[in-house]
Amino acid sequence: MPKDIQKRINLEPGDRPDLLIYEGGRFLVPPATVDVSELVGMLERLARAVTVTEMNQAIHKRGGYL
Repeated sequence: MPKDIQKRINLEPGDRPDLLIYEGGRFLVPPATVDVSELVGMLERLARAVTVTEMNQAIHKRGGYL
């Protein structure tokens, strides 16, 4: 998707927008509507607490940046 369009619809790196494509090349990006209650239980609990250092190391290991 062209950068100018990404900026106009406030897309951030990693966003995966839904696109509704119509005849004639027109498309619609519907707003994301997720109820916070739908997110409960999405992530599994760790067996132990993780330190900030361990979190930073995991982010770096997967190619992320701080």
